[in-house]
Amino acid sequence: MELSHPNLDRDVLTWCFGRPDLFPVEMGDMLTLTGAELKALLQQDAVTRLFHSLQMASGDIDNAANDRVLQKLEEVLNRMTRLETKVDGLQTKVDGLQTKVDGLQTKVGGLETKVDGLEEAMGTFRWALEDQYRILPVAEDDASSTHASNAWHQQVKDYYPQFVVNNTLVCCVLSSLFAKMDHGGLGTVSFERWCFAVCEHIIPRKDADVARKLGFGKDDPQNGLPLFGHLEKTYQAGCWSLMPADQSGFFVEFTIYVSDELRHETFKYRDGTVVAACPMHRSYSYYSRSNEELTFGHLHGKTIRMQKHPYARSLFVKAKMAHSRHQELPNPDDNGSKFRLVCARMNPLLLREDWRHQTDR
Repeated sequence: MELSHPNLDRDVLTWCFGRPDLFPVEMGDMLTLTGAELKALLQQDAVTRLFHSLQMASGDIDNAANDRVLQKLEEVLNRMTRLETKVDGLQTKVDGLQTKVDGLQTKVGGLETKVDGLEEAMGTFRWALEDQYRILPVAEDDASSTHASNAWHQQVKDYYPQFVVNNTLVCCVLSSLFAKMDHGGLGTVSFERWCFAVCEHIIPRKDADVARKLGFGKDDPQNGLPLFGHLEKTYQAGCWSLMPADQSGFFVEFTIYVSDELRHETFKYRDGTVVAACPMHRSYSYYSRSNEELTFGHLHGKTIRMQKHPYARSLFVKAKMAHSRHQELPNPDDNGSKFRLVCARMNPLLLREDWRHQTDR
């Protein structure tokens, strides 16, 4: 059989026959084509063959890219696995720490319970100790005064020479605050002349055991104050108190605090003793040329100065009693530093010191 196209290039035919998948024309049909038609067909299929080659190459590229992506993913997964292992280890440590924290919280709770118990026990213990130094008010009607005929009165007089006028012991409060005043136009009247004093036991005589525990006897002159009779009785009743204010040079200052219920009460002689310069029922002329009656309210917040002072611990116990009766009066527990100005070794709680061997400076 001869080819109908003698000019057909055999190499082209061989290439076509060898690659029938790239040649869309049947062999029999191809043999009937003219040379020009066959060349056109071959030119057209060259594009197809190029496209197919590119597709094959693209597939190879895609496969290589996919391999790299898979490799990266595998590395990421391996890294995540390692991180997960570390996280699990950290979580185990956290759980262990949480267990320890829970254990510590349990211990803290136990310690808090013990502390509460200790505080309660200390409160009971403190109350029991403070009770040893506790005094009770003395009703005004029950209070008794110590006059000049008493030996202790003389001891107090000797201890407070600042308040002795013409060999007479005068009130340390009134003589300090109102030494001179205008007596309503009737002339100048001196409180030093007619405000004579009785001797107040700061720690009452009935509480001699408390005085002993504080380190002194009930009739120690430093346990005494020279006071006008009405002042003495109200001081015994816990209606006013003296608090240390300051210390300068040879003087100690004390501030007077009067309870609300006493502030409007007028000073009166209550023991029947009358001095001609002062009416029986009142002491008057607090302000210049006025007949205003002197009340306890006029004393509130005033400060007196003393060259020699009573025991700070006596005043402390007395002020504590007054505060327990009248809450508006200062609590000496809140003024420990002021009491230490009077006595360097003063312990405001009266709990840890042995007062029997201490003296005020």
